[in-house]
Amino acid sequence: MLHSRKFDVGFCDSATEAVERIRNDVEVHAIVLDIQMPPPPCLSVQATNNGMDTGLWLILEIRELIISRPLPVAILSNRVPKGLKTSIAQMGFPEQFIEVYHKVDTSAESLGIRLGIMLDRWRGYRS
Repeated sequence: MLHSRKFDVGFCDSATEAVERIRNDVEVHAIVLDIQMPPPPCLSVQATNNGMDTGLWLILEIRELIISRPLPVAILSNRVPKGLKTSIAQMGFPEQFIEVYHKVDTSAESLGIRLGIMLDRWRGYRS
């Protein structure tokens, strides 16, 4: 049965800000991000493929937190989800840790439903 959920949402202006917030804010219970973001100034443009892979850099930076808290991650992208899932699997993330959705096919309502399902699934890991 689907029911309405309310989420407190926080926004970050950069990947660097997101990493710091996720590391320091225990109230972060899920992450929604895009793969393409401006690269952090501390990195060369090659390290994030000129911003095309900044989201992948971000999840690598917080990898231990994603696994230890655990934190579900929903990635929205204009790229083909299957290709991103392959890249994420090659980075050593178990499949259940990160979901990838195509932006065009994902409404705000469906994202909310999917986040609710992810959070329910993660409650089992946290128990």
